[in-house]
Amino acid sequence: MTDDHELEAELRALGRTLTVDPVPDDLAMRVLARLPVRRPHPARRFLRRLVLDAKARRRLVAVIIAALIAGLLLASPVRAAVIEWLRVGGIVFQSAPAPGGTVRPVSPGGPVMIEVATVDQARTMIDFPIGLPTDLGPPTRVAVSADRRLVELEFATAAGPVLLSQFDGSLIMFVKRNWDRLIRVEVDGNLAVWLPDPHTISYVDPDGVEHTDEARLSGPTLAYEAYPAGPGRPVTVRLEGSFNQDRAIALAESLTFP
Repeated sequence: MTDDHELEAELRALGRTLTVDPVPDDLAMRVLARLPVRRPHPARRFLRRLVLDAKARRRLVAVIIAALIAGLLLASPVRAAVIEWLRVGGIVFQSAPAPGGTVRPVSPGGPVMIEVATVDQARTMIDFPIGLPTDLGPPTRVAVSADRRLVELEFATAAGPVLLSQFDGSLIMFVKRNWDRLIRVEVDGNLAVWLPDPHTISYVDPDGVEHTDEARLSGPTLAYEAYPAGPGRPVTVRLEGSFNQDRAIALAESLTFP
């Protein structure tokens, strides 16, 4: 039988003859786009914390350390794709250089939108609830995407237009780049992301393909997941306009669902 040294030499020789295709640039996007978002029930989270004794914590630490070591061993393109992503519902945040250009808070750059007369009409066209902020008045524009995945509500304010986008976040729909000043905040006790600076936003179609050619420059934005009462999946909410962090959070927490 071949001894260990001969086997090692043969494996090394075989490794030098293997060719591995480069990692596609959109590998992380395609994987993330197909992963559903699941929110654990609060009671389950409480029970998990309750039973996590000292032994389990030690085991958890060991697993985390092992995962970190494995991450360091990844090829550099894969490692870059993994560590530079953050997902909130159906929105992915990716690090990138600060963009230039002029901010256009309410402008094309996404799926084909169909304008409708009222919010009630929009509700008949989609299968997720639509929330409305309590202190912005009625929207001046209501639109539903042609694929029925996205609802956009536009409001006129003294500071400028406010764009409220809502969609089922079980699959990724938008990618935001440039998170040098990405701030993690909370809306109703849940994770939210505040982007105070202009950043690039692009649309991801139902097949997981990102349309960077249709990307636009977005203004200050708050992104989070809302959890309407009753059955159903959470709704990803994106709030964009000329406001500060506190005002954005206040508007988000005033969102009410029928």
